[in-house]
Amino acid sequence: MPIRSKPMTLDLRAALCQTPLLDGVPSDLLDRLIDQGTVRQVRAGEQLFAASDMSNTVFFILAGSLRIYSRDETSPVPLADLGAGDVVGELAAIDGGGRTGSATALQESAVLVCPPRCLHRPAKPRPAGSPSVVAAVFADHPRCR
Repeated sequence: MPIRSKPMTLDLRAALCQTPLLDGVPSDLLDRLIDQGTVRQVRAGEQLFAASDMSNTVFFILAGSLRIYSRDETSPVPLADLGAGDVVGELAAIDGGGRTGSATALQESAVLVCPPRCLHRPAKPRPAGSPSVVAAVFADHPRCR
């Protein structure tokens, strides 16, 4: 009989507050990410996405760890190991291109999946001049300067 693990229990706000990229983001925009995002459990060894996938979904790592890698002709080439507080998929969200690497869970992990509607479309009308989530979150990203 297979052993099933219990789903992780997370305090989303506390987990997202570990994310340096979200430092200084207004609480209403953080609430929008929580309200419109979806928590996804990723099993150890499960691929979250593959290089060249066309997607502009951003993943905020809430728990666990992911390995980002590319491939050469024969094998995977590790690029980075990321954990809680890190973000993946932001390059595709910024430039609309394909994924530049693949991501696989090194251990049981949880991510907040934020599709484009989460980042661009307000959950409720916002006052003129207030930033979108994407503008607030990625304002200091090197590819946005």
